[in-house]
Amino acid sequence: MASHAPRVTRRYSPIVSDQNILSTTDSGSAMPGSGGPAVSSLYDEYYYAHDCGIPYERNQHWMTFFEAIARSISRKLGPQTVLDAGCAMGLLVEQLFLQGMDVRGIDISEYAISQAPDAVRDRVSVASLAEPLEGRYDLVVTVEVIEHIPEADAIRALDNLCAVTDTILFSSSPHDYAEATHINVKTPEQWSALFAERGFFRDVDHDASYLTPWAAVYRRSGGNIVDIVRNYERSLWTVRTENQQLRSSVLDFQRRLSVAESHDLAEARLAHDLAESQFAEALAEARNAVLVSRDRVASLEVRVGEAMGERDRLASLAGSRQDAVRELELMRNSRLWKLVSKLAGPIRRARGR
Repeated sequence: MASHAPRVTRRYSPIVSDQNILSTTDSGSAMPGSGGPAVSSLYDEYYYAHDCGIPYERNQHWMTFFEAIARSISRKLGPQTVLDAGCAMGLLVEQLFLQGMDVRGIDISEYAISQAPDAVRDRVSVASLAEPLEGRYDLVVTVEVIEHIPEADAIRALDNLCAVTDTILFSSSPHDYAEATHINVKTPEQWSALFAERGFFRDVDHDASYLTPWAAVYRRSGGNIVDIVRNYERSLWTVRTENQQLRSSVLDFQRRLSVAESHDLAEARLAHDLAESQFAEALAEARNAVLVSRDRVASLEVRVGEAMGERDRLASLAGSRQDAVRELELMRNSRLWKLVSKLAGPIRRARGR
């Protein structure tokens, strides 16, 4: 089928449109619309280069990604034999093989299979999940595949997958409707119901989030409904208890945050009031200083006025003295003064006798 790599972002496929949706033929092979190319041709070089977010090829990104998944599968599930159903270019097949597992991969895309690494080229092949599968496996992995398959073929694919194993690691996007080839998107509970019809139930103790957030492991049940109910109730109780404790923690955190915010607000108000008080005091002092300065300026202005008056009085006196000196000089230079001066000498002498 299509690449089972978790989609980062894909643009609209140029091959399939809203009026050209995949349908199922009598032969069981999905065909786009009527008379269009086979499904295999949908997942060609263009698809893997442009519709998987990061170009889907054997590069560092995808090798690191699938190595981490293979290590988790080996550590948490420990299968000896594995089928990667919808293996695309066999990148996960290669990493599982390097972990020492006897792994096989199938995909409907002839192009993808032709790009498989040399180390696992003989371990991958072109096949449809809608057709019966060969072999028996400890684990079947099918990741981001079945949402690409029309409803009727998807039901047959589930039957075929469940027929060759007792354990399935399953992931199918529950909300990616933007991908044009996602024609059979279902929620996790819908897939769980379909698996339950086939005697497979979610392993509630296995956390498959190393693959995708919605991934799950389904295991064949021995038919003991008591154990199934017990496991689901245990999981439900754990989730509810955790949820209640988290809610209590959140409420307590919100309460403490509210108290802290109230305390901070009170401190801020006190600081604001103190700042306002200090500002008012400083403003009053500044105003008082201005008033004192004004008084001093007024006093200085009075003294300056008095000084200027005294200056004018002295200037007037100086002018009067100069006028008197000029008048005296004029008098001394007059004939009368000279005559009086000549007569004054004999008069003084006569008095002296």
